[in-house]
Amino acid sequence: MEKKFIVYNKNKKLVVIFAGWATSPQFYKDFIIPDADVLLINNYKDFIELETHDEYIKIFSLYDTINVFAWSLGVWVASYFFTLHEEIKVSNAIAFAGTPYPIDDEKGIAKAIFLGTAHNLDEKVLMKFQLRMCGNRRAFDEFNERNGKMNIDELKAELFAIIEAYERAPQNSFRWDTAYIGKSDKIFLPENQQKAWGGTRQILLEVQHYDLQLLKYIIQNLC
Repeated sequence: MEKKFIVYNKNKKLVVIFAGWATSPQFYKDFIIPDADVLLINNYKDFIELETHDEYIKIFSLYDTINVFAWSLGVWVASYFFTLHEEIKVSNAIAFAGTPYPIDDEKGIAKAIFLGTAHNLDEKVLMKFQLRMCGNRRAFDEFNERNGKMNIDELKAELFAIIEAYERAPQNSFRWDTAYIGKSDKIFLPENQQKAWGGTRQILLEVQHYDLQLLKYIIQNLC
């Protein structure tokens, strides 16, 4: 698990971004909000720090207002963290293209697909995933230009870490305010997202699993 401030000006408001899987810190470098510090959490290879370390608590205690945005598998990581740390009060929590049930045939990614991706991940499988995520070649090229090249072994380790942590995770108790759902999402199917989000406010849009314009819009309007 890694954390990095994109913006740190000792503001009173904090925006926490839980990154999507297979995205690098440089992808989020221009995700800036006026009058708010922005903290990125990514690289989900080790959940022990997230479960036991109090450094995150110390950081969050410095702020009057905490807002959360999570994308894709980051939605479950955020749900897991705030379920474990209910003492942290979140003012606004927005999810996009993910659910609190990452490995679930009805509310997340089908178990066979998730496990198959983890066991078979290589450059070819990653490229196929990214094409499905982006929906077309133009968006695929845009994403990779922003994101840069990722290490396959590290990405595989993240998937297996998520599998292990999800098996022991407590039932989710974190309440999200809004879930954005892409009607063309081929990673977290929209019908699965709708089932997962039950009583949560849902916004359905004609977008893929990746949509840069929407990501930036959500971040800019989070506070």
